[in-house]
Amino acid sequence: MSGIDFYTNIHKALRRELFNVSVLAGSTDVSDPEALARLRAAFTEVAALLRDHARHEDDFLHPVLGLHVPDELPPLESEHAELEHRLDELEHQLSRLETAEPESHTAGLGFYRALNRYISDYLAHQDREESDVQPRLWACESQGDLGAMMGRFVAALAPHDILRNAAYMLPALSPAERAAHLSKLQRSTSPELFEQIQERLAATSLAGAR
Repeated sequence: MSGIDFYTNIHKALRRELFNVSVLAGSTDVSDPEALARLRAAFTEVAALLRDHARHEDDFLHPVLGLHVPDELPPLESEHAELEHRLDELEHQLSRLETAEPESHTAGLGFYRALNRYISDYLAHQDREESDVQPRLWACESQGDLGAMMGRFVAALAPHDILRNAAYMLPALSPAERAAHLSKLQRSTSPELFEQIQERLAATSLAGAR
């Protein structure tokens, strides 16, 4: 049984960004201030995406979980709190790299390894949501509540949020998923906003794959 999928597309986007920042962290010369600034900017952007996604789940999806599969809610909320705490720690660790001379290489490796431990645990969290939580929601006839929740979520997004989400999500999707998501965006956004989304897509390497 399947139904409204709250997780897959955005999780693909988050994985793509996490993997990109992991590669950047592994290849950055943290003794170079400009390179370190690029890493900080990339990590800050990913951290903002992760926090926005967690807040969206907390505000919109978790009330539906509490109604239909309440036993899933406490462990998910605990995982969210732990992942947020570790994200804070990574930010502090990255800040300390600016004053890590003369052992910046060792400190840089420490951040890189801590980041990848975080990513490993975040991937496990995503998999539990996709593989365990979502099928249970589908099985308990929650589609009406999920549909209403998705409507509230979409209505709460400002145009710049929709544009930003599309910019991260579309490159992470398969061609079929991308086409379906673009079709949904065309139906649910203004012509002006959809044109901006198409322009953003055309500026990426995926332009020829539409």
